[in-house]
Amino acid sequence: MFTFQEGDTYRLVDMDGIFVLTAMVPMVPELAREIERLRQEAGVSLEDLLVGLREERGRYYQDQYESDPSD
Repeated sequence: MFTFQEGDTYRLVDMDGIFVLTAMVPMVPELAREIERLRQEAGVSLEDLLVGLREERGRYYQDQYESDPSD
């Protein structure tokens, strides 16, 4: 059974003259739940995660923009 809900997003696909309407399932909420589950399983605090992200971003920036062009 196919029901329309306010705010849902759909894709209309033309299959050689036959039109098929499919719901587009948002992936972001599902991915966010999975990341949070893995973070909790690993025992990593949100603050630790953010600190690690800042450190990694700093290393990336140095590698990309501060390296010696003659290397």
